[in-house]
Amino acid sequence: MYRLLLALLLLFPSEASSADGVVRIGPNSAVERATITLEEIASFEGLSDERRTALARLSFGPAASPARARVLSGTSIREQILRVDPNVTVEVPPQVRVHTAYREVRAQEVRETLEKAIRLRMPWAPETVRLSRWNLPKTFPVSAHAHRTVIRFRPGEDFLGRVSATVSVIDPTAESAPKVERTAWVEVDVRQPIVVAARTLRRGQVLDAESVRLEERGLRGLPRGILTSLEEVLGKRVERATGDGAPLLRSSLQLERLVRRSDRIRVEAQTPGLELKMDARALENGVLGQVIRAENPTTRRRFLVEVTGERRGRVALPGVGGGP
Repeated sequence: MYRLLLALLLLFPSEASSADGVVRIGPNSAVERATITLEEIASFEGLSDERRTALARLSFGPAASPARARVLSGTSIREQILRVDPNVTVEVPPQVRVHTAYREVRAQEVRETLEKAIRLRMPWAPETVRLSRWNLPKTFPVSAHAHRTVIRFRPGEDFLGRVSATVSVIDPTAESAPKVERTAWVEVDVRQPIVVAARTLRRGQVLDAESVRLEERGLRGLPRGILTSLEEVLGKRVERATGDGAPLLRSSLQLERLVRRSDRIRVEAQTPGLELKMDARALENGVLGQVIRAENPTTRRRFLVEVTGERRGRVALPGVGGGP
């Protein structure tokens, strides 16, 4: 009887004795990517490179939010592993708690990134701008590999007064990973000298040094088209009456129209390392330096253009120097 049992064991090895290699998973693991893979939560022993590679890419679904955890069933993990490699020994507890590795984003990091984004987009000299009354998110967790911060401002933001933004911190190597978003805002105060009437100005009057002066003003609430240099106005005629102390606008002066409504104009758009040119249709008259509305004749999208010459202009930044 003993000899018969031994012969049967040799012919039909038990499942335990046929196992080759071990996959060992502890009760707690940490992952850094958006998807939980076996490679990150397990250790492998006695497996060939080919078998290890096949098992390592096994996926167990999305990871939890940063600093949180998902609880996986040990039975489900075992079943998935054995479907790929039935000859491996799986050592796994009944439950596996998988934490998502994270880093903390502090208010100072958000502030520095937001301030840089604002100053890059503003058309004013840095010394004329004051940022105050910051409203920043409290420290929050993001994926350990999320190191790209994206700032989105409101459409048509003029960067005066309260400037709000959405701050997203993402992992650029995992596009499918959920973004972590927070909101922030800051008060932007811009003060610089502008040209104002030194006395009441009548239509047709030629402006001289006694007619106008420079006066420092906060730009919030001022109309588009204010002037910031006396050289722009001296010797020019007044187009419409202006009260004492009122800002002088381009529309207040009699200037040669370089662009007329419905003109086809050549527009340049410049960004760091890139220069584009396109044709647009002027939606209003414009003089040198004036910001007017224009339209892309193909897409019908409207935008602002600063007049730079006869039937020429460049895409205008929001802020001062605009038209009426």
